[in-house]
Amino acid sequence: MLTKKLNNLSFFSNKTGLPQEILAEMFKVESNFNELILKEKDFYKRKELYDYVYSKSAELVEPYSKDYFGELVKAKSEILKIFKKEVDGKSIIDIGSGSGAFLYAIAKSKLDYKSLYGLDVKAPTLPKDKYSDQVKCFQRNVIDFELPQTFEVAILDNVYEHIALDDKDLFLNSISKSLVKGGKLVLLIPNKLFGPTDWTILIDNSHTGKIKAQCLHLDETTFKDVIKTLEIYGFSNFISPLPFIAFNKVRQFFPNFRLPSKFYAALENSLIIRKLKKVKFKGKSIVRMEIVIIAEKIR
Repeated sequence: MLTKKLNNLSFFSNKTGLPQEILAEMFKVESNFNELILKEKDFYKRKELYDYVYSKSAELVEPYSKDYFGELVKAKSEILKIFKKEVDGKSIIDIGSGSGAFLYAIAKSKLDYKSLYGLDVKAPTLPKDKYSDQVKCFQRNVIDFELPQTFEVAILDNVYEHIALDDKDLFLNSISKSLVKGGKLVLLIPNKLFGPTDWTILIDNSHTGKIKAQCLHLDETTFKDVIKTLEIYGFSNFISPLPFIAFNKVRQFFPNFRLPSKFYAALENSLIIRKLKKVKFKGKSIVRMEIVIIAEKIR
């Protein structure tokens, strides 16, 4: 019954190296989590749900993750090229650091930095080498946390969408307190207009926003909504690299190119984007836009 619903199982099994039965089990676990947490009003019960689902997902993937980490580091290294001027010479915290791939990519790069920390409920298991030795980790609840120091740059790499709306206030207050005044928050978030991008893609991989995310993504959002929300927590001066996935090579060639994020907020619901979103190549929208924002803490 479930496997009939998940019509992209074979494709993503070949792409990720994860067996179809593992992908199906992950979808089952994560979609059940999604349904439960969006109804749960008690913070501590929501915390238990977060802890369970991420532990369970990691457990399912662990036997197949050795080669995956290397591929993830390569992907994060490509992303890092776009944010060189934000991270170079700064103290850095990666919030929701997960596997530690982004931290490892920074440590392995030729960029300078004052300190390099991750924050997650579990410290990552990194390769035993000189790069990993440079990475430190705070083991904390990602939603509501206090740190013994502040940082000049906070990275939020595909984490914002994993936090339920009921927990956003605690989450964003914690992030704001972790940054110095004038510090930068670097966000990468799926755009719900081109979603879903969690394991709901096993059902729909068109990236046209036709259906809502049903797994770990609790808040796929838009440029407009993120900017409006972050302003409440003392952030301003929002700028963005090119957010179009198809232009990834272009933005790496011009890594310092930035436009006001509000330009993309206006563009994402424009008539031309709505029309182009319907045009597909290999089953996917050709104008897939992610949310990429660099925000400054002004208070």
